[in-house]
Parts: sequence; C-alpha cells; structure tokens
Amino acid sequence: MENYLESGHGKALKATGRGPNCILCHGSHNIQKANLNIINEKLCGVCHSYERAKTIKASLLLTEQRINAIDKNLKTLKAGLIATGDEEKTLFATQAEYRTLFHTVDVNLVKDRTAEFTKKLAALNEQVQKGFQEMKFRQNFSIFVMLIFIGLGITVFLLGRSK
Repeated sequence: MENYLESGHGKALKATGRGPNCILCHGSHNIQKANLNIINEKLCGVCHSYERAKTIKASLLLTEQRINAIDKNLKTLKAGLIATGDEEKTLFATQAEYRTLFHTVDVNLVKDRTAEFTKKLAALNEQVQKGFQEMKFRQNFSIFVMLIFIGLGITVFLLGRSK
C-alpha cells in the first residue's frame, strides 16, 4: 500500500480521484495475486501505453524465475530430508519484499532493486547448493555403509560354510 501511494498511480488517485486502484488490477472478489501476469497490455493499456509496464515486467522476470528455481530446489531438498526451514523463511521474506516493487511503477527503482534482489538470491542459492552437497554426501555414505554390510554378510556366509 505504501509503495502504491508513493507511485505515480497512487499520487494520481490521491490528487484527482482518478487513476488505477486495487480493484482495477486485482479484481474485486476473485482477487488476482501479485505475479508477473498482472502486468499486461490489456490492464495497463486501459490508461496509458504498455511500454513502461513492459520494461518493468522484463526487469522483474529474471528475478521471478530465480525465485521459482530456488523454491523448486528447496522442495527437492526437503523431499530428500534436508532441513530447509531457514532458507524457506529467507526466500519467503525476499519474495514478499521483491513483490512490493510491483506497486512502485518506477522503472529505475525496479532495475536498481532487481540487482539488489539478484545478489540476495545468489547468496540464498549458495546455501541451497550446500544442501545438495549434503544430500549427495548422505547418499554416498549410505551406499558405503550398505557395501560394508554386504561385505560383512558375504564374509559371515563364507566363514559359516567353511566350518
């Protein structure tokens, strides 16, 4: 709300009583959640050319893809019984903060902040990769232990046959 009220859209609405409000973009009862699909020529083109919105959407796209990739990797790690609680909280907070950019309508701010989020997501991705390394270590260790037990089983079997 704060970002919206400081944006060109919010200022226009406050000054003239005209301009996009929450319902124009999100609908009234079937509320559209914040995602890149909400930035489109049909909605934005109602009031102005789509070019600025298109630039903002392009800047946001890469960050959204990184968020989705990290989220997918966290689900994979979680399925592999790797603790991901801290990383999930960090991703959630980063995504929530990132999505506030949707309401600024400031191309330069979006570009600048997208670079900041790229750095945050890169650091989070490093943590996720460490999780994959741990998962690989666990798999290799499990195979090693299994081979030891198989070797011991064969040894016991052969010793039992020889007596």
